[in-house]
Amino acid sequence: MKVSGINISSKQAKALAEFYTSIGVGVFVDGDTYDGWTLGEKETDDRISIWVWDENKWGPSNSGFVTIVLSTDDIDGEYEKLKKVIPNIEPPFRAAWGGMELKIQDPDGNKILIL
Repeated sequence: MKVSGINISSKQAKALAEFYTSIGVGVFVDGDTYDGWTLGEKETDDRISIWVWDENKWGPSNSGFVTIVLSTDDIDGEYEKLKKVIPNIEPPFRAAWGGMELKIQDPDGNKILIL
């Protein structure tokens, strides 16, 4: 057994895809329905995928908000890019565990933690 992915749902699946594209995260849509699109890198046998489903069509596939963790080699550079897209973004900070973190939120209220 291996973990293949995580399902989340959105009442605004296309707008959510556009948000992730605007902050530089890969979005892979098959066709133009924005139902079942993949967030992150293209699927391969060794990747975990996040699939976003149209909640208006299928109902909620999760029972609350999730935290999506992204990683970068340049958190300060990402912060500079994100300031142009996200108003009132807080700067990265040193977390209690010692690493740098940048926290944002997507239009559906899911938390995004950039390490």
